[in-house]
Amino acid sequence: MALLNYHKYFPLVHKKNVGLVVGSVVGSMSFICILAFGILFGLKHIRRLTVIRGVNISFAEVQRATNNFDNEKLLGEVGFENVYRGTLLDGRKVAVKRAKKGSGQDLREFHTEIKILSKIHHRHLVSLIGYCDEKSKMIIVYEFMENGTLSDHS
Repeated sequence: MALLNYHKYFPLVHKKNVGLVVGSVVGSMSFICILAFGILFGLKHIRRLTVIRGVNISFAEVQRATNNFDNEKLLGEVGFENVYRGTLLDGRKVAVKRAKKGSGQDLREFHTEIKILSKIHHRHLVSLIGYCDEKSKMIIVYEFMENGTLSDHS
């Protein structure tokens, strides 16, 4: 009976409080969901960029290392790619693999290849030094191995 009298004398106060509570709960839950989605998406995006950008080399440095892709630095051709010998600014000798125009590989495939190569480490495989994707160039920089190619020693 007390509840009935309460609603009789304060009908608007009760409805306002319920609306305020429901609105606050719904608003808070919406904010938390949006925040959680933003954090998860942001972390995934940052993690992906970190994996790729950790080994990024500028196109200017690659050009300098290979003397602007001079034919005298050309080691050979592999499929749709030319491989050049070069030296980075820090003195490391490298092999630079540059995709030819019209090779058919797109940037997404190129980035996937870089991600895979950056995770593979074995003493019988040349190591990935870096890559360049400036101006849609698709260039991979490997450590340089002296004494020719593997087929030279077979």
